Amino acid sequence: MAKKLSITDILAQKEALKSRKLKRRTLYVPSFDAEITIQEPTRAQLLELKDMEEDGNDYLVYQCIVESNLKENRQQLMQEFGCAEPHEIVQKLFGLMEIAEIATAILELAGMKSSGAGVKVVDELKN
Repeated sequence: MAKKLSITDILAQKEALKSRKLKRRTLYVPSFDAEITIQEPTRAQLLELKDMEEDGNDYLVYQCIVESNLKENRQQLMQEFGCAEPHEIVQKLFGLMEIAEIATAILELAGMKSSGAGVKVVDELKN
Protein backbone atom coordinates (compact mmCIF):
# COMPACT_ATOMS: atom_id res chain seq x y z
CA MET A 1 0.00 0.00 0.00
CA ALA A 2 1.29 3.45 -0.89
CA LYS A 3 1.90 6.11 1.73
CA LYS A 4 -0.26 9.21 2.14
CA LEU A 5 0.99 12.37 0.44
CA SER A 6 2.13 14.89 3.03
CA ILE A 7 3.09 18.56 2.96
CA THR A 8 6.67 17.43 3.69
CA ASP A 9 6.61 15.31 0.50
CA ILE A 10 5.30 18.27 -1.50
CA LEU A 11 7.91 20.65 -0.11
CA ALA A 12 10.66 18.13 -0.83
CA GLN A 13 9.63 18.26 -4.51
CA LYS A 14 9.33 22.08 -4.60
CA GLU A 15 12.57 22.83 -6.47
CA ALA A 16 12.09 19.98 -8.91
CA LEU A 17 8.56 21.16 -9.67
CA LYS A 18 9.65 24.78 -10.14
CA SER A 19 12.53 23.91 -12.48
CA ARG A 20 10.68 21.22 -14.45
CA LYS A 21 11.37 21.43 -18.18
CA LEU A 22 8.81 20.59 -20.81
CA LYS A 23 9.45 17.23 -22.46
CA ARG A 24 10.48 17.05 -26.10
CA ARG A 25 10.35 14.35 -28.75
CA THR A 26 11.59 14.13 -32.33
CA LEU A 27 9.18 12.87 -34.98
CA TYR A 28 9.76 11.82 -38.57
CA VAL A 29 7.36 13.42 -41.09
CA PRO A 30 7.15 11.37 -44.31
CA SER A 31 5.75 14.15 -46.52
CA PHE A 32 8.90 16.21 -45.90
CA ASP A 33 11.24 13.23 -45.42
CA ALA A 34 12.51 15.19 -42.43
CA GLU A 35 12.28 15.37 -38.66
CA ILE A 36 10.51 17.88 -36.44
CA THR A 37 10.80 18.38 -32.69
CA ILE A 38 7.66 18.74 -30.62
CA GLN A 39 7.36 19.95 -27.07
CA GLU A 40 4.89 19.13 -24.34
CA PRO A 41 2.12 21.75 -24.24
CA THR A 42 1.91 24.18 -21.35
CA ARG A 43 -1.06 24.21 -19.01
CA ALA A 44 -2.25 27.47 -20.64
CA GLN A 45 -2.11 25.90 -24.11
CA LEU A 46 -4.12 22.89 -22.93
CA LEU A 47 -6.74 25.13 -21.33
CA GLU A 48 -7.03 27.20 -24.50
CA LEU A 49 -7.31 24.02 -26.54
CA LYS A 50 -10.15 22.82 -24.32
CA ASP A 51 -12.23 25.89 -25.23
CA MET A 52 -11.70 25.56 -29.00
CA GLU A 53 -14.58 24.24 -31.07
CA GLU A 54 -12.58 23.69 -34.26
CA ASP A 55 -8.97 23.53 -35.39
CA GLY A 56 -7.80 22.16 -32.05
CA ASN A 57 -5.24 19.83 -33.58
CA ASP A 58 -3.97 22.57 -35.88
CA TYR A 59 -3.56 24.95 -32.92
CA LEU A 60 -1.80 22.32 -30.82
CA VAL A 61 0.61 21.34 -33.60
CA TYR A 62 1.36 25.00 -34.39
CA GLN A 63 2.07 25.81 -30.75
CA CYS A 64 4.13 22.72 -29.95
CA ILE A 65 6.45 22.28 -32.92
CA VAL A 66 9.69 23.82 -31.68
CA GLU A 67 12.03 22.78 -34.51
CA SER A 68 11.46 24.10 -37.17
CA ASN A 69 9.58 26.69 -35.19
CA LEU A 70 6.59 27.76 -37.27
CA LYS A 71 6.05 30.80 -35.04
CA GLU A 72 9.48 32.31 -35.77
CA ASN A 73 8.67 32.89 -39.44
CA ARG A 74 4.94 33.30 -38.97
CA GLN A 75 4.47 36.38 -41.17
CA GLN A 76 6.43 34.97 -44.10
CA LEU A 77 4.69 31.59 -43.93
CA MET A 78 1.23 33.17 -43.64
CA GLN A 79 1.91 35.40 -46.64
CA GLU A 80 3.46 32.67 -48.80
CA PHE A 81 0.65 30.19 -48.10
CA GLY A 82 -2.23 32.69 -47.92
CA CYS A 83 -3.25 32.03 -44.32
CA ALA A 84 -5.54 34.35 -42.33
CA GLU A 85 -4.64 32.81 -38.94
CA PRO A 86 -1.19 31.58 -37.87
CA HIS A 87 -2.29 28.01 -37.03
CA GLU A 88 -3.76 27.59 -40.54
CA ILE A 89 -0.22 27.01 -41.83
CA VAL A 90 -0.41 23.54 -40.27
CA GLN A 91 -3.14 22.55 -42.75
CA LYS A 92 -0.99 23.77 -45.64
CA LEU A 93 2.13 21.90 -44.54
CA PHE A 94 0.89 18.55 -43.27
CA GLY A 95 -1.64 15.96 -44.34
CA LEU A 96 -4.72 15.30 -42.22
CA MET A 97 -3.34 12.06 -40.78
CA GLU A 98 0.06 13.66 -40.10
CA ILE A 99 -1.65 16.44 -38.14
CA ALA A 100 -3.63 13.88 -36.13
CA GLU A 101 -0.53 11.78 -35.41
CA ILE A 102 1.57 14.82 -34.42
CA ALA A 103 -1.23 16.06 -32.14
CA THR A 104 -1.52 12.62 -30.56
CA ALA A 105 2.23 12.53 -29.90
CA ILE A 106 2.01 15.99 -28.30
CA LEU A 107 -0.84 14.90 -26.03
CA GLU A 108 1.09 11.78 -25.06
CA LEU A 109 3.97 14.02 -23.95
CA ALA A 110 1.47 15.85 -21.75
CA GLY A 111 0.44 12.53 -20.17
CA MET A 112 -2.96 12.55 -21.86
CA LYS A 113 -3.22 9.10 -23.32
CA SER A 114 -5.57 6.22 -22.72
CA SER A 115 -3.46 4.67 -19.99
CA GLY A 116 -3.60 7.93 -18.05
CA ALA A 117 -1.08 9.39 -15.66
CA GLY A 118 -1.06 6.43 -13.34
CA VAL A 119 -3.53 7.92 -10.86
CA LYS A 120 -5.72 5.16 -9.50
CA VAL A 121 -8.75 4.95 -7.24
CA VAL A 122 -7.91 3.32 -3.91
CA ASP A 123 -10.80 1.37 -2.46
CA GLU A 124 -11.24 1.87 1.23
CA LEU A 125 -11.31 -1.33 3.21
CA LYS A 126 -14.43 -1.81 5.29
CA ASN A 127 -14.11 -3.60 8.61
